[in-house]
Amino acid sequence: MGSPLTCLFVGDAWFANLHGIQWFIDNVLDKVDIRLQIAGKASEVLKQQSTHEKIEYLGFVPNLSTVIIDADIVLAPIFKGGGMKVKICEALMFGKHILGTEEAFNGYEIDLEKVGAVCNTEIEFVNAINKFSNSREEKFNEYNRNCFLNKYSFQATYKEFNKVLFDGNQQQ
Repeated sequence: MGSPLTCLFVGDAWFANLHGIQWFIDNVLDKVDIRLQIAGKASEVLKQQSTHEKIEYLGFVPNLSTVIIDADIVLAPIFKGGGMKVKICEALMFGKHILGTEEAFNGYEIDLEKVGAVCNTEIEFVNAINKFSNSREEKFNEYNRNCFLNKYSFQATYKEFNKVLFDGNQQQ
């Protein structure tokens, strides 16, 4: 086969991020052929706790765009918390395949089968990663980019707020 998939996790040092990516490291990482990149403040905390040859700790990244674009898949193993996760919106914006828990996709109106995969267990993450590794799908997921543009971009949300606030009668 080719080189391992690059799977990216982006997050601050918030407890739900630390819990989720540590769970992934403990339960999934040794069962898949990937390179795991961890960006953000979570990286700084985790590199003190977990050393592994498959992990690249990126820490603060001044231009996160290039890191996201270069990744094959964005991971979102988030089991705790509430509300919509910014990491999902960022991945949609860049048209990345996303493997995440039901909690990670909370609040998003998307077709989860087209987005990547919903993974709530170790075996679901392993199977989804192996599927992507075997198929070597393009890094760019057009469905995800279009979802962002049509539902979650500034322009799309502005239109929705305008409808709600001005009953659609005022044009800006």
